[in-house]
Amino acid sequence: MNFTANLSPCIDLITSTSPTFINPSGSGVADGSRYIVTSTTEVDDVYKYTGGAWVAQNEAWIGNITYVSNDLHNYYFDGATWRQYPQITSASVSGSLVTIKGWSLPGTFLQLQRYNGSTWVNVGTVTIATTYQSIGIKYTAAAGAHTFRVHAYSHGYDYGYSSNYVVNV
Repeated sequence: MNFTANLSPCIDLITSTSPTFINPSGSGVADGSRYIVTSTTEVDDVYKYTGGAWVAQNEAWIGNITYVSNDLHNYYFDGATWRQYPQITSASVSGSLVTIKGWSLPGTFLQLQRYNGSTWVNVGTVTIATTYQSIGIKYTAAAGAHTFRVHAYSHGYDYGYSSNYVVNV
């Protein structure tokens, strides 16, 4: 399976009830700006503000990934909602063994990284995601607080990094 970043970048991920969506001109939204808009009543989609109105771009299709410049992450539409890609959702600790769990696309390579105080260092082995919610990377860590992130990539494309996630061992 090959996933490509085939959507134009968006500025942010917002809800249909946010001030940015309700009052775009009062919120400083520039003409031509694109936002991922999530809603409890409408289909999540990418909207472009143009000519004083929001216009759905009909880009919420499985397989599309878009970059959101406001938080420097990629997002993927899974058929129901937009998900940060990749994403760490939780971590469990058993003694010194940390298991990082999260969300990823199938067939992508995942490298766990730990911040050592000055730079990011690859830890553990590269794993391959087999299903949409399959990050289950194990790492043995010393006692203390550790900051992790996941780097996701495939042959020919770098999907970037998850948000940082702090684990206390």
